[in-house]
Amino acid sequence: MKTWMLLFSVRQLEKECDEYGKKQFCPYCEKPFSKLPCHLQEQHHDEMQVQSAFSFPKNSEGRKKAFRLLRNLGNSQHNRSVLRESKGPLFHAKELTVENQ
Repeated sequence: MKTWMLLFSVRQLEKECDEYGKKQFCPYCEKPFSKLPCHLQEQHHDEMQVQSAFSFPKNSEGRKKAFRLLRNLGNSQHNRSVLRESKGPLFHAKELTVENQ
């Protein structure tokens, strides 16, 4: 039941979004960013996974997949820390829908 309540507190984080959309968590510094690729290029350009992601041509499937993996890694690290500490909102990749019963 505790986890279910945390899923609905995701709205708090979505309210902090700016014109670029919802924020994603950096897998290295665990902070939310609306432009995660820009942050990774500026702050973590020396990381192997970041270098690999930027080695692909823009708009290529390989580049999209590499950034999706980095984004999911950062969001999942954030969610694990929220569950471990029992405070803060959980973050999800897709909008959750609840059916009325």
